[in-house]
Amino acid sequence: MKTIKNTPIFLFIIALLFISCSNNDDNTAPTPTASDINNTIDEHSQNGTSVGTVTTNITGNLNFSITTQSVPNALSINSNTGEVFVLDYLKIDYETSPVLTANVMVTNSTETANSQVNITLNNVDDIAAFLTSSKADYNAATSGEWIKVTVDEFVLLANSLNEVTKSGATDGHYNFGVYGNVDPTSTGITMANNNGATIPANSFCFAFRYRVSADNTATTKVKVSTTSATSGYQDLGSTLPTHDTGHNYFVLKGNNTPISTTGYLSIYSKSSFHYEIIDEPTNYYYEFADASQLNTKGKTLKAVIRYQGLSTTQKQWD
Repeated sequence: MKTIKNTPIFLFIIALLFISCSNNDDNTAPTPTASDINNTIDEHSQNGTSVGTVTTNITGNLNFSITTQSVPNALSINSNTGEVFVLDYLKIDYETSPVLTANVMVTNSTETANSQVNITLNNVDDIAAFLTSSKADYNAATSGEWIKVTVDEFVLLANSLNEVTKSGATDGHYNFGVYGNVDPTSTGITMANNNGATIPANSFCFAFRYRVSADNTATTKVKVSTTSATSGYQDLGSTLPTHDTGHNYFVLKGNNTPISTTGYLSIYSKSSFHYEIIDEPTNYYYEFADASQLNTKGKTLKAVIRYQGLSTTQKQWD
């Protein structure tokens, strides 16, 4: 009877058979994975801006979803492709959240993988970001220059910038609807409301509106005092650009100096502008000049001069 000897060739054949059998038995599926997104975008990037796409080794009918995000409803995801988008540009805000994060889950109902989204925000000029038709003029302006804007832009700034306060007149007084005209002399008139609508300490004034009753108005100034409602008024920025009858809206470029204490807002003009007749105990001060000191108190009418400023304690521009 012959026996099989353990020759080198015989052992080599046995090893090949073992390896082949082992490979045939190794049907383990790969571990499900999904790629992370790491990107940088400008704050207030427009809705629909893509920030990246999650990829995965899972196959089949896939579903992508955001399970958590650091700023709720700031981002969205295409459930079929895994592409992540800006959902609400107002929440893409450097001043409140310079980095956004989100967790993404992808599944085919059998396998699941998770992805991390990390978005770093570039700090931009928030005023410019919210302007549309007036953006070119704003970008071309120099610091301290007032720019005429639209009512929609003014309202968007008032509602979208952080920590905004309205001074000079409240919305209720500004829009009261029963009005008369202030008629200045040839030297013009400086007027200030004394109604409690002041500018908080450490604020930056950045926008202004009022209603004028004359075309080609070119001498109006915005003034601020940190002394009182009657004294210490100084010009804020340049003279307002030429404007016509009706409501006019303006933005100040590059105000980098906050007021140190509670501030008071006033207006100087040589053209007729509006006051609101109200049924409340309030008054105003005025002087027939481009004045820093207001010596005369309005006594004949319960009235509020129709002007309003916007300010914020958080500088959000260049």
